[in-house]
Amino acid sequence: KALLSLLDELNLSSEIQYAQGSTDRYIYLHNHMHKLPKGPLSFLSSVLTRDLIFTIIREITVRRTTYADESVGEFIARRFGSKVLDRLFDPLVQGIYAVDPYKISIKSCFPFLKQLEDQHGSVVYGMIKQIGKLKKCKNNQSALFSIHGGVEKIIKTIQSRLSSSIYCNQKVLDLQFQADKVIAKTENNTYTADFVFIALPVKQAAKLLGHTNVQGLSYLANMKNVGITSALVGYPEKILPYEGFGYLVSSKQQTDILGAVFDSNPFNKDHDKLQTRITVMLRGTNHVEEEKYKLVYHALSSHLGIKKKPDLIQFIEAHDALPVMEVGHEDRVLFLKSNIRKSLPRCYLLGNYLSGVSVNDCIRCSQETVLQWALS
Repeated sequence: KALLSLLDELNLSSEIQYAQGSTDRYIYLHNHMHKLPKGPLSFLSSVLTRDLIFTIIREITVRRTTYADESVGEFIARRFGSKVLDRLFDPLVQGIYAVDPYKISIKSCFPFLKQLEDQHGSVVYGMIKQIGKLKKCKNNQSALFSIHGGVEKIIKTIQSRLSSSIYCNQKVLDLQFQADKVIAKTENNTYTADFVFIALPVKQAAKLLGHTNVQGLSYLANMKNVGITSALVGYPEKILPYEGFGYLVSSKQQTDILGAVFDSNPFNKDHDKLQTRITVMLRGTNHVEEEKYKLVYHALSSHLGIKKKPDLIQFIEAHDALPVMEVGHEDRVLFLKSNIRKSLPRCYLLGNYLSGVSVNDCIRCSQETVLQWALS
């Protein structure tokens, strides 16, 4: 993975902390918490999935589509039916992208599923063929890991290595592209560079390049984004009644609660074993203070069965954090990149709006972009 390779490159592999104990995941649907199956036996016995076995087997017989792209909702409903969509994929999409699965692209958001259909004619058949490869690659370590000191440690390590080349708090007001250089103007200074890599959020990137009139740039300017509010919840005692990683909430619950991560379960240090730390995720950043607390208390009480109010609640708002990558997104991005290569050969785009929102996706995007620059 891109993240692991970066950690190795930064000599941070020794800082990896793998999850200990249970990594169970849950889905909150129809006012009940359901544990996601982890194997064939639990799949056949779970209320969530036991009546889906024939639906999943039937998927092998569903013909592949000729569509270049379609929404996640359309793809899953077509191949697996509405029950699989509603019970499994809807909560997953809510947890990752915080939107309706019918509003985002299967090709951009879950490309491996589209590739399995294209290459093997069936998602299930393609996954069966992949099992052998996965077993060869699998080791004894958990797939879940964290970093001592948090993800911020990656940034600080990179910053320490490039300290003489980093200028903080320099708001770029204008970029001028010339044949042999790029001139960046800030409020107090002017910088000259051979190339510029723009790693701004999508709206700011589009605004900064607006004067260039590059074809396709309007797509970035008009791209929709979803904000997320994280509520960091803390108790001085072990109070969480569930073991595992966390849970996601189905949109059928009609709530802005997206789910929660049980931070103190998989990554609990010895001196923290009597503490409980939970991160509750809320859709949007426009909730008034009273409403935010109400949603968090509802998640704790109704979803997790914790009636006691926490000692700590801290809210962190990430405005426009998640891009809504609609059907056709990949083609529009490729069209834009092609035009930038022609019109602004000294400019490169980076960001979670290009090819994935996860940390790993963003690192991979950066690595691929730098490789493209090096080979140009």
